[in-house]
Order: sequence, then C-alpha cells, then structure tokens
Amino acid sequence: MGYSTLDKWIREANPVGSSKRQLSPEQQRILELEKEVKQLKEANDILKKAHVYFLTDHAKKSTR
Repeated sequence: MGYSTLDKWIREANPVGSSKRQLSPEQQRILELEKEVKQLKEANDILKKAHVYFLTDHAKKSTR
C-alpha cells in the first residue's frame, strides 16, 4: 500500500476543520429516515392517546 493511499484514507476519515465526519449520501438518507420514523412514532403515540381520551369521554357522556 502506498503512502498516498494511506494519506487519502486518513484525510477522508478525519477532514480538516470539521468536527463532524462526512457522511455518504446513503448515510445521510438513513439519518433522515430514522428522524422521520421517530417523528411518526411520536405522532402515532399522540393519536393513540387522543383516541383513548375521546373513547372514554364518549363513554362517560353515554352513561349520563
């Protein structure tokens, strides 16, 4: 393995002036999708809680 190959790998792994490592487009897309999944799960949990709330509220009104 040549010095230039090793040097290139080191520069790619540790870009100068960057505290974050560079992500490939695929890695960026994965992060975006993971963030979206998290948001959708949170929204789903809110909807489930609202569903239960309205079911119990409706049941209370029906028994009056």
